[in-house]
Amino acid sequence: RGAGGPGLELARVLALRGHEGAISTDGLPFGGLLTLRSRVPGAEEVARGTEYFRVALAELGVRIIDDISDGGFDFTVDTRPGEPIIPEISGLDLRKASLGEDVLDGKITLASLGRRVAVIGPGIFAGETALYLAGEGRDVTLVASGERAMQDANPLVAGKTTLRFSERGGTIVTGAECVGVNDGTLEVQIGSDRRELGLFD
Repeated sequence: RGAGGPGLELARVLALRGHEGAISTDGLPFGGLLTLRSRVPGAEEVARGTEYFRVALAELGVRIIDDISDGGFDFTVDTRPGEPIIPEISGLDLRKASLGEDVLDGKITLASLGRRVAVIGPGIFAGETALYLAGEGRDVTLVASGERAMQDANPLVAGKTTLRFSERGGTIVTGAECVGVNDGTLEVQIGSDRRELGLFD
């Protein structure tokens, strides 16, 4: 269950060992977050990994299904990522908060986001979502809680993503704890200082 990188590789290995299996996409495109990440400027090569799995699994006879209920199986392995988190921030209107995967998947239209966007998150997925939006002409501020943005990524990958983001006019604020939203501004605590970021749409 789950058609991202871990699920695709598990299905490939199980098929090589003689098991008959299937992969359920569960509402995400084939390749999961890999496919979504391939839409980010400079990350188009990620799509080649997804295509490798598409060909390899087809040759091994692994079926691709929409939902796990589409077939009876002896066992199921859940390789989906954890549930995405929308941070609890005082004053945040959830109608104006979106998940990065929904933005990259096109479930959230760019027009609905407005021009000025804050992307909140410490990891590479937040950084790549911010880069995608900046590449689409949005005025983007990436707000990360760690000492550096995209701290879960290889420093080379994080550095390239940061460079591409800054070339597109993006702003990064690190070491920031989001404490409140007020009239389109995001209030953050950075060490002993409290700052307002924005305005955001």
